[in-house]
Amino acid sequence: GLLTAAYLVLTGVLADFGTPRIIGGPVNVLPVLLYHEFLSEGGVNPRMASAGSLISIGLATAVLLLQRLVLAGRSYVMAGNRRVAPRALSPFATAAVTAATGLFFLMVFVPHLVIAFSSFLSWRADIPGLPFTLENYRMLATRSLKPVLVSYALSAISTLVAVAIGTLLAYVAVRRSYRVLSPALQALTMIPYLIPGTVLAIGLIVVFNREPMRLTGTWMILALAYFIRKVPYATKSAEASLYQVHERLEEAALSVGATPAQTLRDVTAKLILPGLVSGGTLTFLMTLTELSSTLMLYGAATTTMSIVIYQAAMGMGGQFGLAASTAVAMMVSVYVPLYLVRKRYPSVGVA
Repeated sequence: GLLTAAYLVLTGVLADFGTPRIIGGPVNVLPVLLYHEFLSEGGVNPRMASAGSLISIGLATAVLLLQRLVLAGRSYVMAGNRRVAPRALSPFATAAVTAATGLFFLMVFVPHLVIAFSSFLSWRADIPGLPFTLENYRMLATRSLKPVLVSYALSAISTLVAVAIGTLLAYVAVRRSYRVLSPALQALTMIPYLIPGTVLAIGLIVVFNREPMRLTGTWMILALAYFIRKVPYATKSAEASLYQVHERLEEAALSVGATPAQTLRDVTAKLILPGLVSGGTLTFLMTLTELSSTLMLYGAATTTMSIVIYQAAMGMGGQFGLAASTAVAMMVSVYVPLYLVRKRYPSVGVA
């Protein structure tokens, strides 16, 4: 579990674009380099971008193979299921744990609170000040409401497709013991997670930039990119749920006359529904906040919330008040679904 967590963090860092691009300063990481080589206003170098893309894919693949090599042929099981009684901490240890927990939450949530506070300030020449105002939210409602709607629409479309396709892929990988196909599907579904969004966007531009499949500049290429990048979340959530549903439950339904389609719909789907909701929610939220592939594929009609925030953060237009109000809209779009899902399915774990 620790090795898998380290692997997910490492691949996430290798693929991250927004954080180093906005606050990285002179630190030029690979996804940012690829962006500049492919879309830089000072001159592009597609061959350099292609070579860098191959290096990025190679690094991600090497990390995946290393993880699989370490875990190959090993099995980890619980030796028992006896519940361990909680042990009371000493007053000093309680204070230390409380302080560490408080510091962690402070680091995580203070930026959110600062953004929410800034959205009510008056911004003049990119400098916040008093009095408090709702002007930023008025601009959001009158000038930037379309990016909010575009973000919701694209996220909803890609999430529905990702959950449907991901569930079918998971079912084949878990329930059909194909010697080659099942392991191959489990490995292939993780590849989109490993590929940085800039690399995926470059590939989609090259493939879909000419007739008869000219999608570049349309909403369809964004929906396709979102689906490809986020389908691993839906697939892995469905896989985890399927592993908890014993095959004999499906066999029992088949033995009393149910067809395979009826069994999948009335038995399996209902039992794995919490997992599907978890995967779908995570897919939707990750799509809603996607920046790297969006920045290279969006057009004037497909500007999303993340693009509005990015452009303002990079000084394009000098509308930090609008960026703050849009960021608050994005945070609400993340927190509300999480709250509703956890309230309806308390056992669902959504990262």
